Amino acid sequence: MELCSQYPNHLFGTNLHPFLRHEWSPARVWRLLPSQEGVAKEDLITPSAIGSRFRKAKAALVRAGEWDALIHGKKTHEEWSLGDIEDDEQAVDEDEL
Repeated sequence: MELCSQYPNHLFGTNLHPFLRHEWSPARVWRLLPSQEGVAKEDLITPSAIGSRFRKAKAALVRAGEWDALIHGKKTHEEWSLGDIEDDEQAVDEDEL
């Protein structure tokens, strides 16, 4: 979650693995991204752009034969914490995005 709010430009490649592992949707990740003063979040990145990054990261894992190990492997403490995070009450309906 800190990656989304503090380092949103790092949301690609292996940095997406914890989100893929916990089956987060691109819209859920997008909701955690910070807004910038005077700039709409949609103008910076869209949920569909994050989805494209998710698909590329998953495809790379599948090609390398590492997808099953990521999904079914032992989780670290940080990953358990990530999986326990609930969507905030004002969550946007993913169908609207």
